[in-house]
Amino acid sequence: MTAILQICHRIVATNEWMNEWHNHRSGWSSSWLTSMYSRKKVVRLKAAESHAACDHLLRIGRDDPNEAAIQKDVHLLSAALSADKSILSRDDRMRAILRELPGLPKELAEIHWANPSVATEDVLAWLTSGAEPDPARRLVPA
Repeated sequence: MTAILQICHRIVATNEWMNEWHNHRSGWSSSWLTSMYSRKKVVRLKAAESHAACDHLLRIGRDDPNEAAIQKDVHLLSAALSADKSILSRDDRMRAILRELPGLPKELAEIHWANPSVATEDVLAWLTSGAEPDPARRLVPA
């Protein structure tokens, strides 16, 4: 998170993301978000755009035992599609659910998902070098 503040990257924040943030924030993360706002590095989307790929995901997720998790986090995918097709999240469970879901739309499979708390993913180096598309970081690696 510090790297995002110091490097030229921005974050996309939807109302759903802000609600989730407020439920899980810490003192440090609140200060970080305030700094991001003061540096104009927060792009607010009033509501995540509706994307056909996300609508399809919700339909195929109806029969999945992880339906509640898919419904809860579909806003992240929608925001990623509205921005740079990248998600930074420590939620490896959701990434695994999406990777294993049969029929994941191609548009969603191409989203880059990285966990900044996993050392082997080397997210800091990726961000520092410009966070260029990397087939290995896709939800469904190329």
